[in-house]
Amino acid sequence: VLKAYAGLCHAELVEALPQVEMAANDVRNRDLGDQYSLAEASMGLYYMLILLTRNEALNIVVNAGVGEGLLAWRRLVQRYDSGAATRLAGLLLHLMNWSFAGDIQSRLELFERELVRYELRATEQISLNLHIGMVLNGLEKGALKDHLLLNGARYATWQAFKQEIVEYRRATQVVHDTGHAVAMDV
Repeated sequence: VLKAYAGLCHAELVEALPQVEMAANDVRNRDLGDQYSLAEASMGLYYMLILLTRNEALNIVVNAGVGEGLLAWRRLVQRYDSGAATRLAGLLLHLMNWSFAGDIQSRLELFERELVRYELRATEQISLNLHIGMVLNGLEKGALKDHLLLNGARYATWQAFKQEIVEYRRATQVVHDTGHAVAMDV
């Protein structure tokens, strides 16, 4: 929640926070060079953290130095989320074993949300083929999975793949609801 609020207050932090979390070295405001808006965002983050932390976490923020929000954030992550790389691997494994049983559209939306979360934290984009492969891996055996496999060459984008699932679901719902296929308008 804090990351979302910080990103709302300072758009630069949306990309900066995940990068700082995974950085090999500390990031101080003086190291930001001519990135004045990021330095300003770092200062804003510092004051947010001052207001929201207590006890040891507050000491970590204060010890980072006045206005050093990015550094304080990195040190808080190191202290309280030290297995960040392990968590990324776990999140990726979770995505690879995602179940699409039940309402496929809602499961697909949730999958996509978790995928975006992974990509933001890992600062890497998962390829279209892996996106599709993860979905196919998580689908139960059946007509939808067969249809998607047989028509795999048609999906040039993630959106096209998702749209195919939506259209397939609608078509099968019509057949299911009416008990027979409905003629198409030509």
